[in-house]
Amino acid sequence: MGSSNFLDSEDAVRRLPGHPEQADLARAAYFHQLKSMPARRYHGSAELRRNLPKQLGRAFDLGVGNGTLSLASAADGWQVTAVEPDPSALTGTDAIRAPARNTGTRIDVVEAGHLVSFICEKEDRDVG
Repeated sequence: MGSSNFLDSEDAVRRLPGHPEQADLARAAYFHQLKSMPARRYHGSAELRRNLPKQLGRAFDLGVGNGTLSLASAADGWQVTAVEPDPSALTGTDAIRAPARNTGTRIDVVEAGHLVSFICEKEDRDVG
């Protein structure tokens, strides 16, 4: 865990689903579905469709976390590059590589947080 007053992302993902007062937050963040691939719920959702252009193309997901947006977008036919600084299996690059591999979903995963600001300067669309 990070400092004594704050949870890091993995601690939050581990702990929030077990706290009834945080159930809505955990559900909104898909923390309750980590084992069942939250991208299934997000794939095809009105929220995703509303924020993405109609014509498929290339998408950059920056700060991937567990890869929900990347996996859902790739399942819709987007060519996805996912950039994440954290290598962890719960909230980082390994959290997206495993479900992508298990489902045969093609995603380019880049472990490089220092590139996030550079790439953001080059892209003009944020859906997450």
